[in-house]
Amino acid sequence: MSKIYNGEKYYVLEELKKLIEKGLYDEFGNKLTNWVSFPERSKRYVYVPCTEEYFHWDRNEKRNDERREIAAKKRCPISIDQMYEDHDFEYADNSYYENQERERAQEVSDLIWSLVAEFDPIDQEIIRLYNEGHTDSYISQQVNMPRSTIQWRKRMVIELLKEKMNKIR
Repeated sequence: MSKIYNGEKYYVLEELKKLIEKGLYDEFGNKLTNWVSFPERSKRYVYVPCTEEYFHWDRNEKRNDERREIAAKKRCPISIDQMYEDHDFEYADNSYYENQERERAQEVSDLIWSLVAEFDPIDQEIIRLYNEGHTDSYISQQVNMPRSTIQWRKRMVIELLKEKMNKIR
């Protein structure tokens, strides 16, 4: 027994109501007294005549679906999938970019230290201590040189490093 009319779809509910009032029957002779609605892909609603039995079944199914959705929202009030569907929100996973930045910083650091390795051992020690945050006075005590010489050598090494880095890039 057919429960839903396999004929035309109606887009205007008033038009369908007029036909039902006149008397609408399916191919088995069952009187179609109600209708169900559902959205098409274009988001436009379609109305289809049906038997009263099918109407009540469809209404109950829709209510059960709503109850399931409400229960799911209570379990997880914010869903990334729902945010994407409703607002085209995409959760950014920054760990990939953070790892890339960290790797790039490590590559630059390795490059700089490989260039520092080309200098005299005293200049390497000056740059190493400067990189660790020590003052010029402390560095001068460690390498037994005057503070002004440390300042000059440090400035010269840093300028040479800048020139070499510019040539590489």
